[in-house]
Amino acid sequence: MSLHSLPLGTIQECQTCGTPLELCEIVSQWPTGPKTLRYWSDCRCIGRAIARDRELVLRSELLQADQRVELIADPVPIAQFTFETFEPARLANGAQLLAIVCGWLDAISSLLVAPSYADKPRCCLYFYSPGKGRGKTHLAGAVVNQVRANNRKAVLVDEISYIESYWAADFAAKAKLSELPGERAWLTVVDDLGQRESTGAGLRDAWYDVFNPRWLKRGWLIVTSNWTPDELVERGTINAATYSRLVQMTHGKLMTFDGADQRLMTLE
Repeated sequence: MSLHSLPLGTIQECQTCGTPLELCEIVSQWPTGPKTLRYWSDCRCIGRAIARDRELVLRSELLQADQRVELIADPVPIAQFTFETFEPARLANGAQLLAIVCGWLDAISSLLVAPSYADKPRCCLYFYSPGKGRGKTHLAGAVVNQVRANNRKAVLVDEISYIESYWAADFAAKAKLSELPGERAWLTVVDDLGQRESTGAGLRDAWYDVFNPRWLKRGWLIVTSNWTPDELVERGTINAATYSRLVQMTHGKLMTFDGADQRLMTLE
């Protein structure tokens, strides 16, 4: 039976949930003239469907958020590291370093990965100083905190804690351990690369499992170290394959932190 043959206000039950449905009408204005639309009022079925749709949307939003940001236990306390607490005056070239890092972060903020290996912005920044306490971890931590504040997934791993976890893991766990810094993170910071003296191919393999996925996807990366890439090869920290990838991602450039040990300066 056509809805237009029924009087307005007709009541009938929903065949699914038994809710009383009332026949309603609305008149809308079209370019060709007014048109009348008749419809049954909502029932519990519709309400449940709307609630289900909202639940699915919420789950989708949460899943997307998880793909952007992940809270992890950082190996070093970096929550207090910000661009405001970094003191460039303690370094001979501190202001220049800060400007380069902030400019790089602005340039990559809207990009999932680097457009190419050859063009700017480069995939990787390499923070280098021949001595400790120059603020490399502080500035790298500030970048991590800013990235997380922008709802992106950022992870910081330092050599000692990461390698100890890697060596203690079985084969399946090794793949899982390297997945976040190697593949899933939008930004990965490898802190204090070269701290551990080489103990064989296991160390070089562990870092290859992180650097190779970053290189393959042209993912954003920051490395801090007291050694140059050439010295890391000599120390046995990385192999030739990791070295060539690292040099390509950094365009062969080091950001040298030129100054005295800031931790010792605070004791004066």
